[in-house]
Amino acid sequence: MALKDLENCKIIIEIKEKEDKMKLKLEEELRIDIQDSSDKEKSKLINKDADEDELSETEKRIRELELSIASLDYELERFDIEKMNCKTKEVKKRMSLVSGDCEKDIKNMLNQGYVKEFIKNDSLWEKYII
Repeated sequence: MALKDLENCKIIIEIKEKEDKMKLKLEEELRIDIQDSSDKEKSKLINKDADEDELSETEKRIRELELSIASLDYELERFDIEKMNCKTKEVKKRMSLVSGDCEKDIKNMLNQGYVKEFIKNDSLWEKYII
């Protein structure tokens, strides 16, 4: 009977050792899986941060370009307005010459009747003079 108890004890110990080995193996696999998933999450976060940084830089560059375009558009508009004002002043000068206000520099003669009516009517000049 003692021999049988000893064999039963030996079998129980072997089973216990197998269970402990399996438990350690499962724990190791679980630890590796957790580490892998943690590494994947870290990698995703790093990629996400890199993507966000790249997106932020792109948005910043777009804003800079929009401001540059708006500035150039404003400058072009001012240039066109100044150019139009110069032309308007030149036309008014020629018209005043024709109407007889300045008789010295009569070069480009226009019909005096039309010129006088045009000069009298301020609403015609509103869109040309700012």
